[in-house]
Amino acid sequence: MLHSTEHALVGYILGSELYNQPVNLYFAWKARPENATIRPYVYEGTIQSIKDLSGGRQVVTFASIH
Repeated sequence: MLHSTEHALVGYILGSELYNQPVNLYFAWKARPENATIRPYVYEGTIQSIKDLSGGRQVVTFASIH
């Protein structure tokens, strides 16, 4: 099932970029890393925003993924 989940993630990231939509990815860091090290999976992208959520989670919005 992990491989199918990976396909869905890649499809979401690339599909969003093809339609010029931002990509929202969720993370759960113990301590937030430097922005330069935060990436959308194996791709590069520009961070538009980082929002803290409850339970120590964050949502990062990316644009310009390549």
